[in-house]
Amino acid sequence: MKKGRPRFNNDPNLTNYYKRYSRVLTSVIKLAKQRYYNSIITSSNNKIKTTWNIIKNTSNIKPNTQNITSINVNGKLSINGEIIGESFNKYFVSVAQNIHVNNHNANAPSNHENPVSYLARAFNPPLPTISLKCVTSKELENITRSFNIKKFTWI
Repeated sequence: MKKGRPRFNNDPNLTNYYKRYSRVLTSVIKLAKQRYYNSIITSSNNKIKTTWNIIKNTSNIKPNTQNITSINVNGKLSINGEIIGESFNKYFVSVAQNIHVNNHNANAPSNHENPVSYLARAFNPPLPTISLKCVTSKELENITRSFNIKKFTWI
């Protein structure tokens, strides 16, 4: 069976009718979907969120969620969430310093200075120290739910 031809029929008139009908049906379906989604977006209070929900639902792409249950910290496998979080924190806090050290030879003269020193010099009043405390996922969820997002004007 050739693509685009009705089954069990070799009549060219019927084949042409079938092709025209298929094109018309396809364009009607596209127009109906477009009107449907436009009406949903138009009647929505949060048009951006609605648009992204439509895109998410029609694209059939499932989110790739992988929970980190264990991590290798200093050669030891750890499942403790606090240790995992602390190791990520240490890594990301030291990224700028490691880039500076790796990209510049300590013996070679350089016009670049330590990024932390530059920030301290650039901002006349010293920056306050940042201290992070461990929170549970439940505490974080409660905090984020307490935000009233509709009060923000830029969203």
